[in-house]
Amino acid sequence: MDSPVFTTERIAEVLKLPTWRVVRFAQVEDYGITPYYADASGPGSRRLYSLENVCEIALASWLVQAGLQVKVIGRVLEQVRKQGGLSHLLSPDEFKTYLGVVRSPNGKSSSQETVFIRNWKHLEDASHRYPFTSVLLVPIGLNLYQLNARLERAGKGD
Repeated sequence: MDSPVFTTERIAEVLKLPTWRVVRFAQVEDYGITPYYADASGPGSRRLYSLENVCEIALASWLVQAGLQVKVIGRVLEQVRKQGGLSHLLSPDEFKTYLGVVRSPNGKSSSQETVFIRNWKHLEDASHRYPFTSVLLVPIGLNLYQLNARLERAGKGD
């Protein structure tokens, strides 16, 4: 099966984002989102993204809506990549998976860990591992499941 290829415009349509926002996610280095197939290299060239890129842009958008700063979102995306990425969570089996962004005070700054939470025991374990923290929960499984449905309706790429 061929991997779908997505343009900036298609991603904007599926995620219901302005095109400039998708471009910004690719242009701002702190996000770490690099178009997998092709980056814009001059006038008239196009950015071409993979399914994993689409999932990363979606997560970045959800974290922007949650009020996180660009550098924090970039660290979350980096940690998610190290844990196997996001596109595998498009499966209905992952419907109840949450992404926990665990932030704990550390002097004048805060440290952060990103964990996948598949049940309340995982959340409890994370709370014990990281005492005196706050946790931002993103219903990543549900969100990606809904994203997958939109992608299927939109034809899954160009």
